Amino acid sequence: MIYISALLLFSVALAFLKPGLNKYGIKYIFLTPHGVSTIFFILIHIFMPVLQWYYGFFRYQNEYESLIYSISMFFSFLVYFLFNLGFILFNKNINNPIFFNIKDFNITYFNYKYLIFYALLIFAVGFYYSYQNIIQILSMGVDVYLRDRISFAYGQGIKVLFPHWIYISCMLVFFSYLMRNNKVYLLLFLLIFIYSAVYYSINSNRNSLFILFFLLFSIYLSCRDFKINFKYTFKIIFPFFCIYILYLIGKYRKEITSSEISHNDNYGLINSLNGAFGNHENIVWLLSNQYQILLGKTYLAGFSNFIPRALWIDKPYGAGPELKNMIYPGSYVLGQEGNSSLTTGFVTELLMNYGVFISLLASFSTGLFLCICFTYLKDKNNLFFKIIYIYLMVLFCSQFFYAEFLGFFSRTIFTLFPLLFGLIIFSIRRKS
Repeated sequence: MIYISALLLFSVALAFLKPGLNKYGIKYIFLTPHGVSTIFFILIHIFMPVLQWYYGFFRYQNEYESLIYSISMFFSFLVYFLFNLGFILFNKNINNPIFFNIKDFNITYFNYKYLIFYALLIFAVGFYYSYQNIIQILSMGVDVYLRDRISFAYGQGIKVLFPHWIYISCMLVFFSYLMRNNKVYLLLFLLIFIYSAVYYSINSNRNSLFILFFLLFSIYLSCRDFKINFKYTFKIIFPFFCIYILYLIGKYRKEITSSEISHNDNYGLINSLNGAFGNHENIVWLLSNQYQILLGKTYLAGFSNFIPRALWIDKPYGAGPELKNMIYPGSYVLGQEGNSSLTTGFVTELLMNYGVFISLLASFSTGLFLCICFTYLKDKNNLFFKIIYIYLMVLFCSQFFYAEFLGFFSRTIFTLFPLLFGLIIFSIRRKS
């Protein structure tokens, strides 16, 4: 049942994706809300659940009912579908990929030397704080840090957020290189990119590194022509996916009858993927157990995250600690040494806060609201607006699906500051 459900949902998701791919090619995947969200939906709510079910790799329970497991995938699909429906109903053109053509913009005022200088200033701030974090992590030991990352971040506030400015500077330098094709710009980009990769590797933030790759490729596609014949590519890929699902079914049945389960050899790979994108089990657990609906508490926690807890003692927890206490009551206590949390994601938090039916309405409303914001950014004839559009579109259609809202919202707002400030500065230069 699990594999048939996954195959059905995968087929429907690809069918929705095919018209855009036929018309725009690979740009549709990386430069449209529908394309980005579909890729991450498939990864998080189809591919990973199948992988976890097959290997029996679960964190909260030893096993789940197959019916509830299938229902969880269909529920996730409805959330994803209504999210995208909110985009389409407001603006059908929102899923037209954006393309930077220097002739299409009135940018005679725009001097890329100033942009590089500004990007390096942003990097300097990010480098200062990220380097301090690296020293602190290495001094305490990476293994110790990984066991208690929450205590490491506790009380540091913006010191944990400033390091993310390094990938904002990486984006801006990369964009400047693509527009000007300057070798010095390329060298600067490579140096910043390598440092970003080192930093996110040391602090074990695989998701940030993955999103950085995704953003850079999206920016590349917005500036360069890159074509793949998806009509023939999917004709090749789809049969292999079907064969793989049938292979898993056959192998699973054989192992059940022979009682020779040999999944341990794949533990490292599954554990790594599960740590990055294995959030679907949250939904399965919530649908399998009784829990108290939070009525928006985790979203309030995200919006109020910049208010110090000293000024609001009863400020609500984010979704990670709340879910941890749902599954393991009393395991997360504020300020307790050794606290650990859970990564939630868009579908999980909707279910935690509103239950099944209202979650579907909230998903549609979220897509509608984001479409209004993205339409405003996309329609502006200004390069910085276009960069901000790509940045937010990728984040809200990818990271938003697997990150805790509190951390996602705080980080997005904070990393948006240098882009907004750059928009103001270069707009002033244009007027002058």
